[in-house]
Amino acid sequence: MRITNTMVFNSSLNNIWRNARHLNTLVTQIETTQLIQRPSENPMIANRALRYRTILTETEQFKSNNERGLAWMEVSESAMLNLLVGTPSNRSILQRLHDRLLHASSTGVNYIEDQKGMIEEMRQFLYQMTRIEMNQSYMGRYVFAGFHTDEPPVLHADRPNASYVVQQTFNRHDIETTITFHRPAPYLRPMVFENTHIIKLPFSNVQFPGTGTLPGTANPDDTINPGAPNPGANIAGVPNFGILCPHGTQFEIIHITSDQRAAYTPGASFTVTDPNPPYEETVRHIIHHIVDTGELVLSQEAKDAFVDGTTIVFQTPEDGLKAGELNPRIYFPSWDLTNNNHHFNTANQAIQLEVSPNSFVTINSHARNIITDKFFADMRRLIDFADSLQLTDPLVIREHYSQFHADDDLAQAIERFETYEKSAFADMLHDRINNLLQTIERHISQAQTQHTNLGSRMNRMDMIQIRLEEDEVAYTSLLSDAIDTDIAGTIVRKNGAEAAFQNALFSISRATQLSLADFINR
Repeated sequence: MRITNTMVFNSSLNNIWRNARHLNTLVTQIETTQLIQRPSENPMIANRALRYRTILTETEQFKSNNERGLAWMEVSESAMLNLLVGTPSNRSILQRLHDRLLHASSTGVNYIEDQKGMIEEMRQFLYQMTRIEMNQSYMGRYVFAGFHTDEPPVLHADRPNASYVVQQTFNRHDIETTITFHRPAPYLRPMVFENTHIIKLPFSNVQFPGTGTLPGTANPDDTINPGAPNPGANIAGVPNFGILCPHGTQFEIIHITSDQRAAYTPGASFTVTDPNPPYEETVRHIIHHIVDTGELVLSQEAKDAFVDGTTIVFQTPEDGLKAGELNPRIYFPSWDLTNNNHHFNTANQAIQLEVSPNSFVTINSHARNIITDKFFADMRRLIDFADSLQLTDPLVIREHYSQFHADDDLAQAIERFETYEKSAFADMLHDRINNLLQTIERHISQAQTQHTNLGSRMNRMDMIQIRLEEDEVAYTSLLSDAIDTDIAGTIVRKNGAEAAFQNALFSISRATQLSLADFINR
């Protein structure tokens, strides 16, 4: 077979190009530290690398979610420690409030004179609990506000135009049995009523259907004016106002003000007969709605008929909401009447982050589970009640009793009045403080449950963070094994490829130096 020069040149050039390509591949692997530059070079390695990179990207996102969730939960835990749980070296606000009320409860009559200091201290406790701790934020978002993280659980400022329909659920243990009073005239001997059954609403001057005095009007002769309409009857998409008992028990709401003699003594239940066949009879139980205090006073029959899960629907005050009051959007199922009756639902307000594939962790705790609307109302009403306990001016007492007693008996009459008044006020404060103490103790137990739940979720996040870091190291190692260049081995192979390339160049240079004359001479 005749070998021509062209065949020699082509064969030599092919060998040179093959060595050059191999050398270029090795040099590129060293320069880029990766085995392949395009998927087509090795589809199996490319597929494996793509899978590892996807897992690493997901792991990075999960770590980011976990870190943000832990930061959110740490802010929540800090507020809970200050608010509810405390530490051995720093007692919580709730524990300090409990200690203060326990001291006041055991002090007796003396705290009538010291009530201003106690009331002011309670105001400061309430302010710190609601306006500061409950409104803790993380990166501009309120951590206890559920999904509405742009809304504070407790209002920072007045909202005079706010109007909501609020739906609130009560149980039997929400009824407080206590002592209350009424003055027939200013600064005269108070009339004391024992075993008064009260439900406290979170707002005063709310709007209800029923009979009696409407909000903002006076009824000094204690007569009952019928015909108050149901203000919720014509609001589209909003439930009718009133009290809905699960077992169909009916209540008659009578609006009244705290200065009326019958405010804390609801009448007996009565029977209403349906005028149409089959003329069924229905028992209605009396509840007094004390407009200016936001209290519902139940008769004994109404208390006995009250069952767990009773729903009360009412409208917030006409003059709007005040700073320091609960935000209806956060605390209650509510309808915003100024925003097309938009409905706010407090159920299922858990903010969840995905911290591993198909694994979610709830990072938030809701305000209504930490400082409940019932506890808030109890605190506010105790402060208001203590404010209302004003001892009669001794000059007024002297002027009143001087009409009936001679000088010899006047001092004794004044002393008897002052002793009775202080004793009555002390009994009432003592009773209400004891009731609040029971509420606080129950609240501390619930708070510990919430804190334990938060702590368990934080521990889970810590364990997930450790696992994510381990996964990141493991998959980074696998990705490196799959696509990273073995620099030392590749350099050795590159040196061999360089020698082969140089030898190829040398061989073709020697071959191309021969001429036809040289061939003939040989």
